[in-house]
Amino acid sequence: MTLNINNFKSQLQDGGARANLFRIIINFPGFAGGNVEQTSFLCRAGAIPAAQVGIVEVPFRGRQLKLPGDRTFEDWTVSIYNDAAMEVHSAFVRWQDGMNGFTTNTGITTPETLFADLKVQQLDREENIVKEFLIEDAWPTQIGAIDLNYDQTTAIEQFDVTFAYLQWSSVDTTGQV
Repeated sequence: MTLNINNFKSQLQDGGARANLFRIIINFPGFAGGNVEQTSFLCRAGAIPAAQVGIVEVPFRGRQLKLPGDRTFEDWTVSIYNDAAMEVHSAFVRWQDGMNGFTTNTGITTPETLFADLKVQQLDREENIVKEFLIEDAWPTQIGAIDLNYDQTTAIEQFDVTFAYLQWSSVDTTGQV
């Protein structure tokens, strides 16, 4: 194939995937409450999670043979607009408090009660799901600070939430990985 602008354009079907056409679905454990639909609307930024396979180096006569190692999953972060009643923020605080109480330093110990599955959906221009990423057994490791500032008269508060999780998987709309 010749590398020219027309062939390049033909490879960007429907104008390419757009970074602003996404939906993030954050499910909450029952004890945390949390409105899944409201959180999805207020989730302003996130990412399709990274994929990483480690390297096992095997020395042989002064050289290193590199072989694929174990898969690891980096923490995943979303940015969320804060609603006026702070309902979404409060749900994340309840989730963390259930894991490790702010005053008691104790919490729920059953993983199936603490974890929730999250989804990242890539959408097309008609809001159809093109690809879905399932983030399994997630829990919030960090609820970011909410910056307050007298100078910010036209801005909505935002906060980040960072999750640890077991693994993620990818499925397109036809059910294929």
